[in-house]
Amino acid sequence: MGDVKPEAIQQAVEDFWSKRGEQRESQEDGGRAGGEARANGHIKGFEDVVKEVFLDCGIPAGDIRTGRPYLPGYYRVRKQ
Repeated sequence: MGDVKPEAIQQAVEDFWSKRGEQRESQEDGGRAGGEARANGHIKGFEDVVKEVFLDCGIPAGDIRTGRPYLPGYYRVRKQ
């Protein structure tokens, strides 16, 4: 099994905060209501790192689901 490269994790962290900043700036309230956390795309770098770990462990690519999974909840049935 391969190791996760520190550079990949560093890039995922940088992408996360960069995307969150972009999302906050694009919202009408400047993100005061926590909206940047509700926007999409800031987790993509981490998703890619975890996917590589799964692939390195021998999990077939077709069994790894990425994108916009749904997490049902009491208040939001289709939480993404």
